[in-house]
Amino acid sequence: RPGLVGAAHGGTLFLDEIGELPLALQANLLRVLDEGGEYHPLGGSSTKRSSFRLIGATNRDAASLKHDLAARLVLRLALPDLEARRDDIPLLVRHLLRRAAMKSPAAMARFLDPKGEGPAEPRIKANLIEELLHLRFSTNVRELDAALWRAMSTSPGDAIAWSEGVAPQRSS
Repeated sequence: RPGLVGAAHGGTLFLDEIGELPLALQANLLRVLDEGGEYHPLGGSSTKRSSFRLIGATNRDAASLKHDLAARLVLRLALPDLEARRDDIPLLVRHLLRRAAMKSPAAMARFLDPKGEGPAEPRIKANLIEELLHLRFSTNVRELDAALWRAMSTSPGDAIAWSEGVAPQRSS
Protein backbone atom coordinates (compact mmCIF):
# COMPACT_ATOMS: atom_id res chain seq x y z
CA ARG A 1 0.00 0.00 0.00
CA PRO A 2 1.23 3.52 -0.68
CA GLY A 3 0.73 4.91 2.83
CA LEU A 4 -0.32 8.49 3.58
CA VAL A 5 2.67 10.16 1.93
CA GLY A 6 2.42 8.05 -1.22
CA ALA A 7 -1.35 8.48 -1.48
CA ALA A 8 -0.93 12.27 -1.22
CA HIS A 9 1.25 12.37 -4.37
CA GLY A 10 0.03 15.15 -6.64
CA GLY A 11 -2.39 16.45 -4.00
CA THR A 12 -2.61 17.52 -0.40
CA LEU A 13 -1.65 15.70 2.80
CA PHE A 14 -3.80 17.04 5.64
CA LEU A 15 -2.60 16.16 9.12
CA ASP A 16 -5.23 16.97 11.72
CA GLU A 17 -3.76 17.62 15.17
CA ILE A 18 -0.22 17.75 13.80
CA GLY A 19 0.85 19.07 17.21
CA GLU A 20 0.05 15.64 18.67
CA LEU A 21 2.55 13.84 16.43
CA PRO A 22 5.41 12.35 18.46
CA LEU A 23 8.75 14.06 17.86
CA ALA A 24 10.11 10.97 16.09
CA LEU A 25 7.29 11.09 13.52
CA GLN A 26 7.79 14.82 13.11
CA ALA A 27 11.44 14.06 12.31
CA ASN A 28 10.37 11.48 9.70
CA LEU A 29 8.02 14.00 8.15
CA LEU A 30 10.85 16.54 8.05
CA ARG A 31 13.03 14.08 6.16
CA VAL A 32 10.34 13.69 3.51
CA LEU A 33 9.98 17.46 3.22
CA ASP A 34 13.75 18.06 3.12
CA GLU A 35 14.57 15.29 0.68
CA GLY A 36 12.26 16.48 -2.08
CA GLY A 37 9.53 14.04 -1.18
CA GLU A 38 11.71 10.97 -0.83
CA TYR A 39 10.46 8.38 1.62
CA HIS A 40 10.97 4.72 2.34
CA PRO A 41 7.63 2.89 2.67
CA LEU A 42 7.25 0.59 5.63
CA GLY A 43 8.12 -2.91 4.46
CA GLY A 44 9.32 -1.61 1.10
CA SER A 45 12.75 -2.28 -0.35
CA SER A 46 13.15 0.88 -2.39
CA THR A 47 12.90 4.63 -1.96
CA LYS A 48 9.84 6.36 -3.40
CA ARG A 49 9.13 10.00 -4.16
CA SER A 50 5.95 11.97 -3.50
CA SER A 51 5.12 15.54 -4.37
CA PHE A 52 2.39 16.98 -2.15
CA ARG A 53 1.22 20.05 -0.31
CA LEU A 54 1.22 19.69 3.49
CA ILE A 55 -1.51 21.22 5.59
CA GLY A 56 -1.53 20.73 9.35
CA ALA A 57 -4.11 21.73 11.94
CA THR A 58 -3.66 21.88 15.68
CA ASN A 59 -5.12 23.48 18.78
CA ARG A 60 -1.66 23.58 20.30
CA ASP A 61 0.81 26.42 20.14
CA ALA A 62 3.24 26.17 17.22
CA ALA A 63 5.98 25.88 19.85
CA SER A 64 4.78 22.30 20.47
CA LEU A 65 6.14 21.34 17.04
CA LYS A 66 9.79 20.68 16.32
CA HIS A 67 11.15 24.11 15.48
CA ASP A 68 12.32 23.07 12.02
CA LEU A 69 8.92 21.55 11.16
CA ALA A 70 7.16 24.69 12.38
CA ALA A 71 9.48 26.75 10.16
CA ARG A 72 8.32 24.80 7.09
CA LEU A 73 4.66 25.51 7.78
CA VAL A 74 4.91 28.98 6.28
CA LEU A 75 1.31 30.15 6.27
CA ARG A 76 -0.41 30.16 9.65
CA LEU A 77 -4.04 30.98 10.20
CA ALA A 78 -5.40 31.59 13.67
CA LEU A 79 -9.12 30.90 13.68
CA PRO A 80 -11.40 32.24 16.39
CA ASP A 81 -13.23 29.60 18.37
CA LEU A 82 -16.94 28.95 18.12
CA GLU A 83 -17.59 31.13 21.16
CA ALA A 84 -16.46 34.12 19.10
CA ARG A 85 -18.47 33.05 16.03
CA ARG A 86 -21.94 32.41 17.40
CA ASP A 87 -23.52 33.77 14.20
CA ASP A 88 -22.02 30.79 12.36
CA ILE A 89 -23.88 28.21 14.47
CA PRO A 90 -27.06 28.05 12.31
CA LEU A 91 -24.94 27.63 9.16
CA LEU A 92 -22.78 24.99 10.82
CA VAL A 93 -25.89 23.12 12.02
CA ARG A 94 -27.18 22.95 8.46
CA HIS A 95 -23.80 21.76 7.15
CA LEU A 96 -23.31 19.17 9.91
CA LEU A 97 -26.81 17.76 9.41
CA ARG A 98 -26.26 17.44 5.66
CA ARG A 99 -22.99 15.64 6.39
CA ALA A 100 -24.78 13.36 8.87
CA ALA A 101 -27.34 12.54 6.17
CA MET A 102 -24.55 11.49 3.81
CA LYS A 103 -22.72 9.43 6.47
CA SER A 104 -25.78 7.78 8.02
CA PRO A 105 -28.79 7.99 5.71
CA ALA A 106 -30.81 5.55 7.83
CA ALA A 107 -30.28 7.58 11.02
CA MET A 108 -31.35 10.79 9.28
CA ALA A 109 -34.18 9.42 7.09
CA ARG A 110 -37.07 10.53 9.31
CA PHE A 111 -35.69 14.08 9.55
CA LEU A 112 -35.20 14.71 5.84
CA ASP A 113 -37.64 16.76 3.79
CA PRO A 114 -37.25 15.68 0.15
CA LYS A 115 -38.49 18.86 -1.55
CA GLY A 116 -37.50 19.67 -5.09
CA GLU A 117 -34.12 18.95 -6.56
CA GLY A 118 -30.80 18.64 -4.80
CA PRO A 119 -30.10 17.19 -1.37
CA ALA A 120 -33.00 16.81 1.03
CA GLU A 121 -33.05 19.41 3.79
CA PRO A 122 -33.18 18.26 7.43
CA ARG A 123 -36.23 19.37 9.38
CA ILE A 124 -35.29 21.15 12.60
CA LYS A 125 -37.31 22.89 15.29
CA ALA A 126 -36.52 26.51 16.12
CA ASN A 127 -35.83 25.58 19.75
CA LEU A 128 -32.81 23.55 18.63
CA ILE A 129 -31.05 26.59 17.17
CA GLU A 130 -32.14 28.81 20.08
CA GLU A 131 -30.65 26.42 22.63
CA LEU A 132 -27.47 25.77 20.65
CA LEU A 133 -26.84 29.52 20.52
CA HIS A 134 -26.70 29.50 24.34
CA LEU A 135 -24.34 26.56 24.76
CA ARG A 136 -20.65 26.86 25.62
CA PHE A 137 -18.45 25.01 23.14
CA SER A 138 -15.07 24.09 24.55
CA THR A 139 -14.19 21.74 21.68
CA ASN A 140 -15.77 23.85 18.95
CA VAL A 141 -17.44 22.11 16.02
CA ARG A 142 -16.87 18.58 17.34
CA GLU A 143 -18.95 19.39 20.40
CA LEU A 144 -21.66 21.00 18.25
CA ASP A 145 -21.72 17.89 16.06
CA ALA A 146 -22.04 15.63 19.11
CA ALA A 147 -24.90 17.77 20.45
CA LEU A 148 -26.71 17.42 17.12
CA TRP A 149 -26.34 13.62 17.19
CA ARG A 150 -27.72 13.57 20.74
CA ALA A 151 -30.62 15.79 19.63
CA MET A 152 -31.37 13.40 16.76
CA SER A 153 -31.35 10.41 19.06
CA THR A 154 -33.75 12.04 21.53
CA SER A 155 -36.14 13.73 19.07
CA PRO A 156 -39.47 11.87 19.05
CA GLY A 157 -40.95 13.26 15.81
CA ASP A 158 -39.85 13.95 12.28
CA ALA A 159 -37.95 17.15 13.14
CA ILE A 160 -34.77 17.50 15.18
CA ALA A 161 -35.60 19.29 18.41
CA TRP A 162 -33.89 20.30 21.60
CA SER A 163 -34.51 18.16 24.66
CA GLU A 164 -33.02 18.16 28.13
CA GLY A 165 -29.76 16.26 28.26
CA VAL A 166 -28.60 17.17 24.75
CA ALA A 167 -25.74 19.24 26.13
CA PRO A 168 -24.76 19.88 29.75
CA GLN A 169 -23.23 23.39 29.68
CA ARG A 170 -24.94 26.69 29.00
CA SER A 171 -23.25 30.04 28.70
CA SER A 172 -24.37 32.81 30.97
